[in-house]
Amino acid sequence: MLSRTCFAALCLPSLSLGATHNVTVKSAGYDSGGVGEFSVDGKRLSAPMGRGMNVAVLQTDGTLRDFGTFDTHADGSEALVRFIAQLPSGSTVLIATVDEAQGNISAEATSAIASC
Repeated sequence: MLSRTCFAALCLPSLSLGATHNVTVKSAGYDSGGVGEFSVDGKRLSAPMGRGMNVAVLQTDGTLRDFGTFDTHADGSEALVRFIAQLPSGSTVLIATVDEAQGNISAEATSAIASC
């Protein structure tokens, strides 16, 4: 079982959460279609993806517990840091970047992503 771990699609496109769930994260920049998608056990999660960091938090049954889009190309870094900080220990967190996410990402947001 995983505990409070983030996955970026470019590093890890498919993952098995213990023996319980298979997770897929699709992530694409602007020049590659600017799309993102989260799937659990082959079923796409309904989440309104947008430019920047898209963060999905799963419940233990693989359903979506929480979701946020943070436009870190613009000014979404502070909100991303607050969102990650409020996550309970043991959360399973998935992150997909859509379009552009590094334009104005802060060092604090980068550290928050690394810490989850």
